[in-house]
Amino acid sequence: TSTRMERAEEGAESLRSNDPLIAELSLDLARVGVNGARVIAPALAVNTTVQALSLSGNALGNEGVAIIVEGLRDNTT
Repeated sequence: TSTRMERAEEGAESLRSNDPLIAELSLDLARVGVNGARVIAPALAVNTTVQALSLSGNALGNEGVAIIVEGLRDNTT
């Protein structure tokens, strides 16, 4: 079983890869928290292919959501 940070890092790697076959990424119930958001946000900033990201059921809280939003805001595509 992977840890929370491993799941966040795997998700971030998927985002950074810009694989054209990955249009949607679901990290539902992946136990991503604030630290995971810090890993995912920079990858969101450089991703050019994902059109839908689901983080349902994670413990992001207001701080984690703000970090994710920042990553999306930095994305120019």
